[in-house]
Amino acid sequence: MAKTTVRVSTPSGHLDVNCWELPGAEMSPLTCVTVHPWASLGGSEHNCVGIARTLASKGVRTITFNLHASSMVWGILANHRAEVAQVTAVCKWASTRFGGEIVLFGSSAGAPMAGTVLARLDVVSRMCAVGYTWGWLSSIAFGRHFGPLLRCPKPKLFVMGAHDEFTSVATLNAMVRRMRGPSNQVVVEEGVGHFELEQPEYDDRVAAIVLEWLRASS
Repeated sequence: MAKTTVRVSTPSGHLDVNCWELPGAEMSPLTCVTVHPWASLGGSEHNCVGIARTLASKGVRTITFNLHASSMVWGILANHRAEVAQVTAVCKWASTRFGGEIVLFGSSAGAPMAGTVLARLDVVSRMCAVGYTWGWLSSIAFGRHFGPLLRCPKPKLFVMGAHDEFTSVATLNAMVRRMRGPSNQVVVEEGVGHFELEQPEYDDRVAAIVLEWLRASS
């Protein structure tokens, strides 16, 4: 597995962006940009590295990076504007650097920000969200991201544990039924909670779901 690090300029400063590829392999024309759980809640690039390595091993170029987080209060009040701008900048850079399709992978409390970028940015064609935080308590912090995603007609995949502590399966299904677009898929992993699904032992399973969806929704 090869990791190449590139410094990318964003409105919030420079980011060290890591690109994961399998040397000597024929890589897919698409690039997957990961968005880790919000750093103010303890998330970091590390949450997405396992998935990135697994996807890259299957021929999908995948990007990870550490978001510069705004403070807890300001991030909520500003609708995570700084984080959204950083993800936007990385997606634009990836599109210029590699061409082809840009797919977002949002993890937990990073998924709402990824969804806003999906809705706003033409170069991003699809999004996979693992553990999207739809629940009523989560809506205090992330509720203003819900509208853009609900109105976005682009293909979307939602992967969630049946025992997710923040969002019930019923809530997820209800939100997906409200979404625009013909392709909004849900995969529920039985017997798994929110944080379990983020653990390394589930990387292969989540990657397999994402790869199958990428092929089916192309």
